[in-house]
Amino acid sequence: MFLFSGCAHNNFCPTITSLAFSCGNRQCDTLENARNCPGDCLDRRNHVIGFYDLAVNCPSQRIFHPSNEQEASHSIHDIVSMGNHVTIVGTQHTGNSSLCGMGDVISTSRMNHIHGIEMINGVEVVSTEPGTTFRELLVYLESHGKTLGYISPGYQGLSVGGFLATGANGSVVNEPANLGSIVEQLNIIGPNGE
Repeated sequence: MFLFSGCAHNNFCPTITSLAFSCGNRQCDTLENARNCPGDCLDRRNHVIGFYDLAVNCPSQRIFHPSNEQEASHSIHDIVSMGNHVTIVGTQHTGNSSLCGMGDVISTSRMNHIHGIEMINGVEVVSTEPGTTFRELLVYLESHGKTLGYISPGYQGLSVGGFLATGANGSVVNEPANLGSIVEQLNIIGPNGE
């Protein structure tokens, strides 16, 4: 049995407010503001907003949205050449402020193309960009009779790049459960854009 108390001080605990109905609809409604409903009220063009938007929302930053590796390369080069730091974000599925970083932000949200299944060094692989979500990747693989097995996370909204970068893992003990254990090749863009 679980017992919870949160209204002991004044014995008044409103269980439903109008914010419960409107916050989260992607419109900044009458009683909402950047503090009580940041996911609806902060401008996503210059604010990184975490999946848990009340826990993590960042100050105003320049956010770049490249659509491919070449655009990402140019963005990184331009940001670094101006002396700024770069933070890369994907689906922002985090509960801490690490996604705010310092300086300018590159979002991989538009870098979500799956390039197909091919052979590399005698191994059949799927080639995809870092912003591809697991849902997108798993649907694609399933349509080709393939799977990632136990490496797949329980939440399908995570980006492949973020999952790999944080060392996240699936849920099995006696087989590889970390995405890094099956990566055959990575393309990494350095600070000079190469």
